[in-house]
Amino acid sequence: MIMREEQRDIVFRYKARDHSCWMVRAAMRTDLDDLVALDDITKPVPWGRDAIGGFIGCVPGVFVLCPSNHLGWSLGAPVGFVIARWLGDECEIMSIGVHPQFRRRGLGGMLMDAVKKTALAYGRTSLILEVREHNKAAHSLYVRSGLLEVGRRPRYYLDTGEAAILMRGNLLLGGGE
Repeated sequence: MIMREEQRDIVFRYKARDHSCWMVRAAMRTDLDDLVALDDITKPVPWGRDAIGGFIGCVPGVFVLCPSNHLGWSLGAPVGFVIARWLGDECEIMSIGVHPQFRRRGLGGMLMDAVKKTALAYGRTSLILEVREHNKAAHSLYVRSGLLEVGRRPRYYLDTGEAAILMRGNLLLGGGE
């Protein structure tokens, strides 16, 4: 069951390594088509419209990453997203993705930072997630974000038989335990 909680205006502004400007904001219903398309492009097993739509409007819910100008105004459709939920006193990242054309610029780190800041603002102190054992890019992002491996679920992903690596970070310590 998805818990509904009053959603605060959430907008974070960032600069990428190439000095381009970006904003991370809470997703709106009007973003759903773009999110479904991004999900299809970025995931081996997409979540689908209903699953993504069920998190829009929740807290923490869905954040989207959009290009912006230097004043922070959005310049286009989302090129990245993250879906998160509260799991007790923890924040769980359910899914994260950046369009392949926009990778290697630090954009995934922006999404992680937005989730961490939101979790702290709502009194959560830890972040958890699962990552495919062969997804080295995602694993590296999570380690850079301060998460540590805390467990493994063998043969967790049915499509490949890969294990899920469980990762956790203490937000009060900057991410890592």
